Amino acid sequence: MDPSDSWGYGPAVIRNFLRAELTGSVSHGGEGLVHGSKLFGSGDFDTPLKFLHYTVIPPGSSIGLHGHREDEELYVLLEGSGLMTVNGRTYRVEAGDIVLNKPWWRHGLRNDGDVPIKAIIFEVGIPK
Repeated sequence: MDPSDSWGYGPAVIRNFLRAELTGSVSHGGEGLVHGSKLFGSGDFDTPLKFLHYTVIPPGSSIGLHGHREDEELYVLLEGSGLMTVNGRTYRVEAGDIVLNKPWWRHGLRNDGDVPIKAIIFEVGIPK
């Protein structure tokens, strides 16, 4: 018997992002295709967390500049390096970096390297 069931809760929800099916699309008007998988959506959470994406940005591709009105977004870089633009300033980012984008901050990420950028991106709604 699963101990969590005895507490009135369901079983754990486990998803493997390394085995997730990736789809390619142009992201926020960026260059080239960005590949990703929506691992969790807002319906999976009981909190203001809106989504958790696994994202792969090939060399030469980018997530275009964009912003969110009532959300915060975190980029957790797992592999690769690139240029992260936040509010008109550009920063070199690499594996291990976590970038916080506050509401209304315009941001985008470009892979100017030779290997794919692999990242987990999640967005949290601001409680009203």
